[in-house]
Amino acid sequence: MSTPAQPQPLHVVYYTGPTGSPYRLLRHLAGLARSASIESGPTPAGAQLLWPRGAATLPLRVSLVVTRGVAWHEPIEGLAAESDEVRAELEALKRAHVIVLPVDGRARWLALGGHRARTLRADLIAAGRRPEQVPVLFQVHRHADPNEPAAALSDIARALVWTRCDHVEAFPREKRGAREALDRAIALHEARQGTSGRDSAP
Repeated sequence: MSTPAQPQPLHVVYYTGPTGSPYRLLRHLAGLARSASIESGPTPAGAQLLWPRGAATLPLRVSLVVTRGVAWHEPIEGLAAESDEVRAELEALKRAHVIVLPVDGRARWLALGGHRARTLRADLIAAGRRPEQVPVLFQVHRHADPNEPAAALSDIARALVWTRCDHVEAFPREKRGAREALDRAIALHEARQGTSGRDSAP
C-alpha cells in the first residue's frame, strides 16, 4: 500500500526588519505550534511549524526578512548581491504564499508603516512576483504608553492598503495577538485560493 503524499507547507514570510524582536516573535510562534523546528543559531531565519487548526494541523514554513531592513532605502537586488542573508530573504519572498507585515500602531509611526508597505511591494517585484497576488496581513503592534497616542485601527486600515489584506492588533509585551494574526494570514491565503487547499507560489 502506497503512503499518502505529505502536504506541502504553507510558506509565511514575516517582513519584520531588525527592530521589534523578530527572533523572539519566531520563538513565540514556535511555542504556540503543536510542534516546531527552529533553525539553529542566535539569529534563526526560519522555522518549520505544525500549526493547530481545530483538531487538525497545518504544516507551515515561517521565514523572517530581517537583514534586508538594515537599509530599507536600498533596492533589495543590490543588497542580495552582497549579502547571503538578504539573498536568502529574497528567495523567501519568491516562495511566499502570504506575508505578515508587523507595523507600529502609534500615530506618529503610521507613515513608516506606509513606507514599509511600499518597500515590500518593490521587493516582491524584484522577486518576480505580482504584489496584488500575494496577500498581506498587517500585524498592528499596540504599546501601553500614555505618552504615545495610538492610531485608530480604522485609520491604519485606510493608510495601509493592499489588494488582499487585513489588519489585526497584537500586544507584544503581553504576548497576545500573534496567534490571531497568523490564523488570519492563513485565512487570507485560503480566501485567495477559493478553497482550504494550498498550491505552489507563482
